[in-house]
Amino acid sequence: MLKRISLLIAFIFALTALPAITAGQENSPVMRGSIFINITYFGYKFIEFKAQNGKLLKTSEGKVIPIDKEKNIYIRTDSSDDFKNIYSPERRYHYEKEEKLAAIMSQYDLERLDDIRNGFVRHKGKLGKDRYFLTGPGKKSKYFWGKYADHFIPNKQFSYAIYYKPWPNAGTLLNLNTKEISFPFGIADLENVVWNEDGRYVAYSAPNTVTLWDEKGRYVVAKKIKDDRYPSILLIKDISTGRTLLTKHIEKYVYDITWSPDSSAVALLTYTSRMSRSPGELLAAAAGHPYFIKTFYLEVYDLSGNLIYNAQVNGDFKSSKGRLVWINK
Repeated sequence: MLKRISLLIAFIFALTALPAITAGQENSPVMRGSIFINITYFGYKFIEFKAQNGKLLKTSEGKVIPIDKEKNIYIRTDSSDDFKNIYSPERRYHYEKEEKLAAIMSQYDLERLDDIRNGFVRHKGKLGKDRYFLTGPGKKSKYFWGKYADHFIPNKQFSYAIYYKPWPNAGTLLNLNTKEISFPFGIADLENVVWNEDGRYVAYSAPNTVTLWDEKGRYVVAKKIKDDRYPSILLIKDISTGRTLLTKHIEKYVYDITWSPDSSAVALLTYTSRMSRSPGELLAAAAGHPYFIKTFYLEVYDLSGNLIYNAQVNGDFKSSKGRLVWINK
């Protein structure tokens, strides 16, 4: 009897000695590498988190730094130096890569490209059996630099680029080797487009909407959420074969996506949103300028759509946006 009691006491002690587990992480395997999250929010403030070994911890935060209050001069920063040094080489294509992309795309008639894409949308995702190719620059070729360059997302090899903005956001795939134009994504409104390391797979999200056309079926009049339980869809496509590897309905809105370094999983920064109801902000909402509070979540899925990590980011953030990056270290 005493032996049984001793074993029971030892078992209870072992349980109490276990580390605390955050809700949603109970079945999470240890992830390779580290996921960094940067959130900027109202008042030019930022906060950053790091997910590593199954734990999501705050790493830094900051806000505007006054230089001269009388002259209203401030230094505004949206990230720590550590995050900037990691995020810039991994996720950004402008600055060091925009020049190369501009040199490629300035060879082609971008207005004709827009005409082909608009025709694809007007024909409800069908262009017949014709094949389309990038052709030489037209007389009114669009100015490529600056914001317009952000509408083109190339892979790191510069063998493909996806053109998905401005409206309509129907994803247009450009094969930069053969110059062929294709529409493997249909007429979905692509968001958060990101290539994997070897430039073969692309992950993206799309709102879970149904398209409403005008009476003659010629123009898109509106889009509405198909199912309120799943406002977003995560998709992964193999560009080399055209095969869709994953279609996953997500219960929240998707703000950003990043690949794991070995391309075995994708991490999503998702969020829920509610309108701020403080007295002053309710007045602002009545005047047509509502403030929204976001709650962010980190979700990680493998290529079969299994949720392998899920954690809520600590805090609620007004007028906020977020970014993700996943590295080996």
